[in-house]
Amino acid sequence: LTMPNGFDKYYWYEIAERAKALDMDYMANFMLSDVWMNAVSAYTPIDWMRWNKEKNIYENQTLDEMKTSMYNYIYDFLDGLKQRDITPIAVKIGNEEDGGICWNTGKYNKDSHIISEGFTELINSGYDAAHAVFPDAPAFLHTYQGYNTSYSKKWFNAMDTAGVKYDGRAYSLYGMSPTHNILAMLNQDNSIAPYQDTMHVETGIQGTYHEADNVGNDTKYVQLDYWSATPNGQYNYLLEYMQGLKDIPNTHSVMRGVFWWAAEWLEVEGAGWIVYDGCSVGGRTLVNNGDTEIHEMGSTADGKPG
Repeated sequence: LTMPNGFDKYYWYEIAERAKALDMDYMANFMLSDVWMNAVSAYTPIDWMRWNKEKNIYENQTLDEMKTSMYNYIYDFLDGLKQRDITPIAVKIGNEEDGGICWNTGKYNKDSHIISEGFTELINSGYDAAHAVFPDAPAFLHTYQGYNTSYSKKWFNAMDTAGVKYDGRAYSLYGMSPTHNILAMLNQDNSIAPYQDTMHVETGIQGTYHEADNVGNDTKYVQLDYWSATPNGQYNYLLEYMQGLKDIPNTHSVMRGVFWWAAEWLEVEGAGWIVYDGCSVGGRTLVNNGDTEIHEMGSTADGKPG
């Protein structure tokens, strides 16, 4: 459920404090938009724009002004974490930035891999802010094509050529693709970026072929080609994912990890990712709903519900 006025930074501080109390790692991820940001949606926050009375429209700030807004926003939030004695394991400047950030200033052409000056300057401003607060926390760039080695290689090469600052490579890679892609991506990073951290910041697979839409009607997910849409299918997929991270040599001991999205999502009729909108990822919730057929690896005993 997304609240009508969104979540303020103090909500996320509370989440970070809960994670720390549970001895969990916490990664700060900045969406940099008033709505969901991804490869096809990266609209500038209204607070970072100015109202043009004559044209009756909002307009972007100048690039220098927007760089200042970016720096101050990221610095302010991270400084609040620091004051609460919470150190994030990493920082992600944006989410699936394949289409850019803060349109149109930070537009990125994912087909031609042409990077605008605005994209470079804004990412670098966020990077500088993150390292001003947490010098040792790696800052990541994130592509949604974590299953496509050719595309990802071109994407990060374009970043390097344009002088975009980053410490680690982040990917989305979901269960609609075969998991040998995990190994292919890790092998590629090993060969071209052996000293950079790798994080699969989005993965997941549904545990059911069914979900409820925003008015309680039953809808269906896409058919899976490689896994069963069952709690056991989720379990086995996650085991294979985690094993892949261990199977590929990590000679330089860079940070590797995986985040399931959205592990904690619980479907509630009438509540989606926006109020009254349908829930598009509820089937990925990582719970077994009391299914004792999920066995511990190597065991024939009934699994533990929960």
